[in-house]
Amino acid sequence: MHRITLGAASRNRPDRMSSVIYNWILNSDHRERIEIIISIDEDDLMKESYISVIEKIRKDLEISIKLLINKNTNTVEAINRIKGEYTGDLIFIFSDDTGCFNGWDTSIDAVYSKMPGSYIIKTSDGVSKDLITMPIFTKSYLDHKPWIYYPGYKHMFCDTELTCITYMEDKVIDASDLEFTHLHYTQGHSEKDEVDIKNQNTFYDGFRTFIKRMAKNFHLSSEIAKGKIPPSIIEWIDENIGSLPEEVEGEEELFME
Repeated sequence: MHRITLGAASRNRPDRMSSVIYNWILNSDHRERIEIIISIDEDDLMKESYISVIEKIRKDLEISIKLLINKNTNTVEAINRIKGEYTGDLIFIFSDDTGCFNGWDTSIDAVYSKMPGSYIIKTSDGVSKDLITMPIFTKSYLDHKPWIYYPGYKHMFCDTELTCITYMEDKVIDASDLEFTHLHYTQGHSEKDEVDIKNQNTFYDGFRTFIKRMAKNFHLSSEIAKGKIPPSIIEWIDENIGSLPEEVEGEEELFME
């Protein structure tokens, strides 16, 4: 039985985050193998509520749960804080709007047990066909990466780049028959809030960063071909690239190796 880390960044949503955690733990078969890491911002006005909620969860569910509080400037930075904290053999990057199903931990463990190795498990979120919106990393894969998401992104398109790279590297194990529903406001599962608006406002910045990174093959070896990227992602890019506003002259480019 393998150990599982559930990691998430959250802001201004302690009650929603709490509800998701209870749901995931109560629907697991073996909570004793699960650790949870929640990363929040130091300037979050709901910080004290998160502290109280995490302590209540720890007592109620008797699980390992850790709260990271840092001076983050965006979602990706908050998520990347989890990189040095996990102990699981499988690391889920979920969110405060991600659902699960009964026995989810046993199902994922079964996938990994059949094929131990270095890769990402792709499941379904009920919305995106090819995009990996909730990556499940094996420890051996993530241990050898410098970050969870490329730090040039703030929110939008971080998962698009991750999806492209893992397909290009042949590091995707498809388990799309398992659905972890993305309970997003666009799907009618919740009301749009200020966090949703803040995230959506990173769209063009993220799109532009993605296009630049893709043009440089994401700094991967030239032998690793973009031809392995799912066609639906390439088609979406081709259809929408014309919507990008002109870049501000002198705008900084960030290309980290």
